[in-house]
Amino acid sequence: MLEAHDSGCGNDHSERIAEMMREVALPDKRSFLRRLQRDLWLSMLFITHNLPLVRSVAQRVAVMHQGNIVELGDVGQVLADPRQPYTRQLVSDTPSLETAIADVGLGEPSGT
Repeated sequence: MLEAHDSGCGNDHSERIAEMMREVALPDKRSFLRRLQRDLWLSMLFITHNLPLVRSVAQRVAVMHQGNIVELGDVGQVLADPRQPYTRQLVSDTPSLETAIADVGLGEPSGT
């Protein structure tokens, strides 16, 4: 869900943004989303298990388990120091960059 804080921004605008997202190359999606947030005062709702994406584009996060919010707060605090068991499990199940690269057989991450 994409929502702008400007009364002049309607469904047509959201559809154009969604279309642009489909055209943006994967590595550029994060910077594209940050630009949208900054330039359009855009609020976004992501439903995902992709915690690195959440960390890179969100300021606040709500963790849901079985349809209920179990943890809510600043993205840095929630992901760095999760209070709830389900959140701790999600964070611990998220591979590091090094693990993800090794799993797909690409060798060492660049810059190491």
